[in-house]
Amino acid sequence: MAQVLTKPRPITVEEFRRMVEANVFPADERLELLEGQLFPMSPINPGHATSVRRLIRFFSEHYLDRFLVDAQNPLLLGPHALPQPDLSLLQLSYQLEDHRLPSAEDALLVIEVSDHTLTKDRRQKLPLYAKAGVPETWIVNLKQNQIEVYAHPRQGTYQDQQVYRQGQTVVSATLEGLQVPVDQILTFP
Repeated sequence: MAQVLTKPRPITVEEFRRMVEANVFPADERLELLEGQLFPMSPINPGHATSVRRLIRFFSEHYLDRFLVDAQNPLLLGPHALPQPDLSLLQLSYQLEDHRLPSAEDALLVIEVSDHTLTKDRRQKLPLYAKAGVPETWIVNLKQNQIEVYAHPRQGTYQDQQVYRQGQTVVSATLEGLQVPVDQILTFP
């Protein structure tokens, strides 16, 4: 006898992968899996794209010997979560050749560039990163021209938060010596 579902069942990462391989979704549709639910990803506007490019350039120029810089690729956070952060700094020990997705254990820092996605990034993605144990997450808040740093996850929430604005330098709470001038990432009038 077939089981009747009385409430929605979360989709697993494996089920999502099989759906993608079976071309269930249009090829140009960008989706991410958060807590077992599929969410459309917002189109990337010019301000968002510029900030991501600036982050990639900055980390590639200054920290390529310490981290693998990964942009807008999936990060495996458990059986029901496969977000696509704008930027991830991964441990150099992450092996590109073994054809596995990077996981929370590989991630040292995750960055979300947020404009109209700010609420989603704060309410949905930030707790996912904390729950998975990602040591530090930044939200590049384009609406308020600031960089929010969240660090030291415990019991599904980050214990520390700092906000950096124009003229300041972001200092990583977990990665020794990592510093990023806010003015090199954000554009000010």
